[in-house]
Amino acid sequence: MRTPSRLFLMRLLSLNATVFPFGAGARATPAASTQQDPTKTQRHLAIEDLVSAFESRFAVKNLSANEIMDADGLPKERFVLVDVRSHGERLVSKIPRSLSWDEFRSGVQTKDFTNKTVVFYCTIGYRSSVLAQRLADDRFQSANLRGGLLRWIHEGGAITDRFNQATKTVHVYGSKWNILPQGFVPTF
Repeated sequence: MRTPSRLFLMRLLSLNATVFPFGAGARATPAASTQQDPTKTQRHLAIEDLVSAFESRFAVKNLSANEIMDADGLPKERFVLVDVRSHGERLVSKIPRSLSWDEFRSGVQTKDFTNKTVVFYCTIGYRSSVLAQRLADDRFQSANLRGGLLRWIHEGGAITDRFNQATKTVHVYGSKWNILPQGFVPTF
């Protein structure tokens, strides 16, 4: 008897996304709690397809947005988030309290990351997986944000602009990655 593929199982499970978004115990975003987005499941599947296409190439620990995020949609204190996207992408929006790659790199020798996990992220997780794998060493625990900024937003995570004000504008890297929830505005 053939075993169902992981992608098939993910799609099957996602059929229940309108009833149980992102699994048991997950927080619904404010928009999801007031009205259902009919294309929400399709966007989740598109993100999963993009991630599944490269994920097995990297020997990195992947963390979900829900593992990293507190009840307010902010990173929990035990995580240091590092945005590996370009300066231009980061000017549009970023996860609050995240460091840029340059900020992290300049402070890695002087900051104490004891009891913290350094989580790298980008738009979908490919660039951050490359970096997380390359930087795996004994100085700190490193991981990748699975599904990147796109998954963070879909899970209800907060994002801010360059002035640290809440925003709904996201640099999505390219049209292939324009998989934003309703109400968000893409830039390229």
